[in-house]
Amino acid sequence: MKATILLRLLIPFCGFVIANAKDEDTKKKISIPKAITEIKSKVHYLEDIGYEQFMQVHTVLVYLNATSRNLLLSKLTAELDKIRIAVNTTKEEGKEAENCFQAATKYADEILKAAEFKHVECIKVSLNNFIKSFGILSKIRAEANGIIDHLSTILFVCNGRRFDKRHCVVLWTKESTDRVNRFNQMVNWYSNRRAIIFKQVARVTISWIRKSFCESAKKIAKMQLDAKTCIERANINL
Repeated sequence: MKATILLRLLIPFCGFVIANAKDEDTKKKISIPKAITEIKSKVHYLEDIGYEQFMQVHTVLVYLNATSRNLLLSKLTAELDKIRIAVNTTKEEGKEAENCFQAATKYADEILKAAEFKHVECIKVSLNNFIKSFGILSKIRAEANGIIDHLSTILFVCNGRRFDKRHCVVLWTKESTDRVNRFNQMVNWYSNRRAIIFKQVARVTISWIRKSFCESAKKIAKMQLDAKTCIERANINL
């Protein structure tokens, strides 16, 4: 009698739990496809933004290279103009110093070519450093594929008739949720990291170009001194 009463009391309770479990299963089955879609969307987003950032980096580096080259070329042209004036003044005095200008022009070309070579190398290194950050994206993509496969398996199991659906819920709420959360954290970290790398690449490139420009400035000073000495010797010889 007591057993019968107890059984009658438990049946509604058990039915309530099972009903809730079924409802929960339904929610999970709906959320699994949604999670798969969101994961794919985030990977595509990282790929798209990665390409955009690469093009931005490339554009910035090319701009820095062109700007620094124009500044250097302008400086060289201005100094060569001064040397030309000095040589022409010497000619007016009946003295020949054209070889001084020719030597300065040749040296100026060497300065420009050396700077351009360094700038190109700088751009290559900077782009390669930026591209290396895509290695992390490959890991994220692999992790995303692993999670998607795992979720797809769970979805298949949940739809199977021979398995307890509550077991499916347990799998989803524990292991899968943790993996998805770690994946989302990885995506957020990577997005922030790429922005930092972008700034670092630009900063390093600017520093490198400044160093190259300073080296060119020293060479220009030498060019000026050599030209002045050459012109003075032409004056003495004549």
